Amino acid sequence: MIEALKRVRLFAPRWAARYMLPDQSAIEANAIKKVFPGLSAGESECDVILCTVHVMRTWMSKIYVPKVRSKMILAMHKRTQSGCQDLVNDAIASCPVPVVADYIKKNYAKNTGKWALWSRQHSPLLLQVTTTNPIESYHSELKATTSVTYGLIGVYFTHIYFKA
Repeated sequence: MIEALKRVRLFAPRWAARYMLPDQSAIEANAIKKVFPGLSAGESECDVILCTVHVMRTWMSKIYVPKVRSKMILAMHKRTQSGCQDLVNDAIASCPVPVVADYIKKNYAKNTGKWALWSRQHSPLLLQVTTTNPIESYHSELKATTSVTYGLIGVYFTHIYFKA
């Protein structure tokens, strides 16, 4: 991941990323912070904001108490930081399962700026582009319609298993 981002920087050396919207992946977020270090390297900060769809997919399995998950979804859509934080604290306080409450505390209570929409209120574009689904859909279509003969898909597979 780091190597791919470094190549992007080499390809467009004047480009200064302000925001990156990865899936909910620590590997991607860490790579972004490493390649776009921000003020410590004399650059503008590059904030990592998480894909809302991936966050909610994670919540479906990890926050399995429906009322608590509903409060977290409401928190995601709050327009103010304090309103979001109040709902997160309420979700933690009202959670009957200690493991789930601890999960929320550890992973979401202190970083609402990465996953909640309040942090995107300053930008109409960030409010419209909240998910990586369009690019994932494009990649899926590209993979489905690209022929092996072009050498883009399945080269390794065909080389190893269908070698004459």
